[in-house]
Amino acid sequence: MTMHLERGLSTLSTRKRVTKLQDRSVYEAEMVQYNKQARRDNLPQLQFKNLDDYIAYRHGTGKKVSSTFKPMKQTALPTRFIRQTKVYESKVSTNGSTSKVEPTMYSGNYMIGIATMHKSNLVPVTRDGNPAEYSTMRRS
Repeated sequence: MTMHLERGLSTLSTRKRVTKLQDRSVYEAEMVQYNKQARRDNLPQLQFKNLDDYIAYRHGTGKKVSSTFKPMKQTALPTRFIRQTKVYESKVSTNGSTSKVEPTMYSGNYMIGIATMHKSNLVPVTRDGNPAEYSTMRRS
């Protein structure tokens, strides 16, 4: 199943829909709920006083209800508290306090090399040990 439209059909609708008027009791119940919610939201200026204004608002023919902007009262901000603490300078040293580490290198002849046993287990191979043992211990 595809989600394409048939040829000649369009999803753009420029025609205004005509809404049917409901029973006045339905609109009256909706207006009561609308006014109640406006009071809960602390917006009493959005409430409707009569039913005809509410019906016109619902159908988009009445005047728009706009909330008026009331700026908050300006109160003087308290002065910002800044704690007075001493700032200690860090020590500036121009010469290093540690000596250079000499690289360690193996200089003997006891160890021949490194063999790999199981997976990545590296084992040192010495002159006394038989290097062939390490090759047979590996898994095939």
